[in-house]
Amino acid sequence: KTSFPLKNIHEHQLTHMKECTDQGGISFVIFYFSTLKKYYLLEYPKIDEYIKDVRSKRQSIPLSYIQENGYQIQLSLQMTLNYLDVVDDLL
Repeated sequence: KTSFPLKNIHEHQLTHMKECTDQGGISFVIFYFSTLKKYYLLEYPKIDEYIKDVRSKRQSIPLSYIQENGYQIQLSLQMTLNYLDVVDDLL
């Protein structure tokens, strides 16, 4: 697959991420594209921007948008997802 269906992000999750971000927190979604075996972190403001973009009538977020606006996350040798390295960079 080369896109993530927006129906998989529920309204209450978007509301919670917005509330956290509004209070100065960091909110994000980690996407896994199994066919590519790649993980990406995309911050809430970029997700919200995509959803609210009037030019976007899509029902999914394309991989290209996630790659351009997010961060690829690597697996460690111990097979753990090193997303905290990306969060540290965001701070």
